[in-house]
Amino acid sequence: MLSALLLFAFLAAGLPAEAEPAPPADFEALARSAAEARDGGRVDEAMDFYAQALELRPDWDEGWWYLGTLRYEARRYGEAVEAFERFVALKPEISAGWALLGINERELPDYASAIEHIQRGLNLGLGGPLKDEAWYQIALALIKTEQFERAVEPLTLLSRTSPQTRPGLVAA
Repeated sequence: MLSALLLFAFLAAGLPAEAEPAPPADFEALARSAAEARDGGRVDEAMDFYAQALELRPDWDEGWWYLGTLRYEARRYGEAVEAFERFVALKPEISAGWALLGINERELPDYASAIEHIQRGLNLGLGGPLKDEAWYQIALALIKTEQFERAVEPLTLLSRTSPQTRPGLVAA
């Protein structure tokens, strides 16, 4: 009943009964809104803006990167995998993209792909704190696939370089 009254009110006011289609979204405005939402800690809003911007410009590597990292932080691992797959397709030389793709795959769990992609990131020269996380994640994936001998190398490396920063290291 209410919708019929609203329709009558729109018609009586001379307004169209159906909304006009929205004008095409401006990529630059969406990208700015995504960055502002991300910087402001509004994760869901940022992911929505990135997704809209990427519909307009699917070759925007930075957008895939941020969408993937936001999805990872939100524990939406399957969706993060999709974003990182798109990112590494555009930027295959970026080691962090491969490592994050693999880290998200381990969470699904897709251990074989995780091992392959994390190793590729390490082979491309991954550095910084992400390198330690990659070694840890590859060790866990190797353990889950019963490749215990191969897991010894990353676990040994981590135990020598950062044992106190990795609580699960002893258990692994």
